[in-house]
Amino acid sequence: METKQCRHCKLEIHAAARRCPHCHGYQGWIADQRDPRFLALFLAFPVAIFGAMLYFTTSRISSLTSPERTAESPRLTVQDSSYRLVSAPDGTHIYVLGHAKNSSSAAAAGVWFRVTVVGEGGSILDNLQTESKGFMANPNSIEPFRLTSVIAPAPSEVKRVDVVVSYARKPNRWD
Repeated sequence: METKQCRHCKLEIHAAARRCPHCHGYQGWIADQRDPRFLALFLAFPVAIFGAMLYFTTSRISSLTSPERTAESPRLTVQDSSYRLVSAPDGTHIYVLGHAKNSSSAAAAGVWFRVTVVGEGGSILDNLQTESKGFMANPNSIEPFRLTSVIAPAPSEVKRVDVVVSYARKPNRWD
């Protein structure tokens, strides 16, 4: 019969034994919390996870605040716009058509427009932000856009509609 020494009490035990019959100590190093290798494994795993999280978080933040990214941001302005209001049972539908001028050297996608509905005396009746789905503006170009939404005021209360670009970003691989 082959024998080996117990890892804990150092008495002779069967070579295939998983547990010592004398001290009841486990012979596998992963099952024994007193083994220094278990402590190293127990500490190395959380440190590796934390290190990876720290690396990816800092690289993402630095890519968002890098000077190249902010310098290349698209600059869009609304050149002209027209609107139409239609009464419906669920509210007043507003349809806005216009042209956005991209005066930067970067293309623009994910463009959000702020539509301000103005009433008598310049009072703001409604204010909404909406994205023109699929809208992309090439560098140094003028592109048409269309916006649709539902607003609360009745068509007779509306005197003017103002449209501005509130946000634009560079296109990514999914645009």
